[in-house]
Amino acid sequence: MIFRKEFSDRTSYQTTLSHKKNGEWENGFIGIQFKKGVDIPNKTKITITHGWIDFYPKKDGSTEKYIFCNEFETERQDIPDGFYEDKQSGFAALDESLDDSPF
Repeated sequence: MIFRKEFSDRTSYQTTLSHKKNGEWENGFIGIQFKKGVDIPNKTKITITHGWIDFYPKKDGSTEKYIFCNEFETERQDIPDGFYEDKQSGFAALDESLDDSPF
């Protein structure tokens, strides 16, 4: 699941990592970056099909790791290609081939 955070001049994305330690689940976060122009709503479930782990240097000399996601698929396969990128004025174009709408 991708979590989106808005800042004054940019958007940041994170995902969660979990593992069991001494019988208890521990959760952590790692940053995730996408190609320019990708706009993903908060709490979108994706599968990364092409990506890698990278890092950038911080001001204190240490490094921060993140995932660069070059290609991904959404969990729902009925979402039309370009759905997230076609937003205009806060609205997205609907694909009329999706006939299972409850309205």
